Amino acid sequence: RLNWTQVDERPIDVGYRGSRQPWHFGRLAFEKTEIGDRLAPLLSSRGLRCDISSRPEDRIIGDAWLSFLGRCKGVLGVESGASVFDPSGELARRCAEYCAVRPRADFEEVERDVLQSHEGRVSYAQVAPRHFEAAACRAVQVLYEGRYSGIFVPDRHYLSLRRDLSNLDEVLARAPVRGMILERD
Repeated sequence: RLNWTQVDERPIDVGYRGSRQPWHFGRLAFEKTEIGDRLAPLLSSRGLRCDISSRPEDRIIGDAWLSFLGRCKGVLGVESGASVFDPSGELARRCAEYCAVRPRADFEEVERDVLQSHEGRVSYAQVAPRHFEAAACRAVQVLYEGRYSGIFVPDRHYLSLRRDLSNLDEVLARAPVRGMILERD
């Protein structure tokens, strides 16, 4: 049986574990690592205690995952799914060829030159089990703007962060590191 500490007593201000997905899955899949990579230095520079990683060796599973969430005042997140579908494997091949010729290419370059016309043809963004797990552990979620299957409502179930981070200071002012717990139902 796991025991959760009070939010104010939790040692981690912001936690996150992302997963690195193949680039041919599109922007939505890329965001799973991007949010942590972008926010970790910004949050740490503001004096917040962060445990944010997308490295495979830092993956947390089973009861250890719930224990981790129970030590976090807040967690980052994005919608689950992918924004590009590649049933034939053609985009995977084209991305691999592109990166073989341009080994220093970043995602934005691959997206622009290979994936752009395929992005968002099918909406496969959805709420994920990790969103429910964070809610059950009473960790306030700071999530990229999204629909979250219509189940999670911004400013009620999570704090909505714009992808350009233009509202980061506003979100932090309302975040669990300031002792806030969102209404749960």
